[in-house]
Amino acid sequence: MLMAVEHAPREKRAFYGSWPQAGVPAGLVLATLAFLLVEQLPEDQVQAWGWRLPFLASAGLVAVGMYVRLKVVESPEFENVKRNKKIADFPILAVLRGEKRALGVGILTQAASLVPFYLVTVFVLSYGPKELGISRQTILLSILVACVLDILSVPYASMIADRIGARKMLIYGSLYMAAIAYPFFWLLSTGVGVAVLLAMILIITIGHAVTYSAVAGYVTGLFPAEVRYTGASVAYQFGGVVFSAPAPFIAVAIAAETDGAWALAAYIAAACAITVLVLTLTKTAKVNH
Repeated sequence: MLMAVEHAPREKRAFYGSWPQAGVPAGLVLATLAFLLVEQLPEDQVQAWGWRLPFLASAGLVAVGMYVRLKVVESPEFENVKRNKKIADFPILAVLRGEKRALGVGILTQAASLVPFYLVTVFVLSYGPKELGISRQTILLSILVACVLDILSVPYASMIADRIGARKMLIYGSLYMAAIAYPFFWLLSTGVGVAVLLAMILIITIGHAVTYSAVAGYVTGLFPAEVRYTGASVAYQFGGVVFSAPAPFIAVAIAAETDGAWALAAYIAAACAITVLVLTLTKTAKVNH
């Protein structure tokens, strides 16, 4: 993602960065297809050995990723930093010491894209069948269709982000996610296949595309070239730790203690509020390089 952004013209950074970002829904499409195939096995075989098949199949993608990384050419901006000998000896320490504010902004900015996405693609897979009586296959197929459309909508949304600015795009996307949170769970509660698909499209194809497409250009721009790779990477990984990983578990706890829909929607809205608040407070902050 960083390589794409650094090779991009300044006015097309979000668009260039969106193509690696589209790898998230593309990967989910492959994963969903794999689990749909595994679902065709008898339940005892799925539990015994079938669940391992998707993970074994991913080995080929790891090899492709390694090949691409080893063959890729460094960006002109990074080569310029190397020529001027400005590369930090210990970039992680340089980020933690000198870029704490940018790091915090980079982490918190992702709340609106990560929490709703992982609630929909992870938590709903158990919540739907157990609490709403929706078949797992209906949910998987709906996620599959929404993610295929998301692959197309992420680059399109990024072109808008390049025109209006990544920060504005993230704010608009966050407000949209907050507004659509309860309608999503209401549509899901109907149990009707078309309604479930529409719910997935509203969150994944539209909401995720609008928020996630702008993240690449915004977060990478928070750090100077000398530590940009490390800074953006740490921000992304900590964003995952803080927002992605616990989201399904928090949602399970919320669903167990409440009536579900309103409280879960409030959780999504709270995550979106974090992103909007951070972006509002950093409106004039000199953190963008």
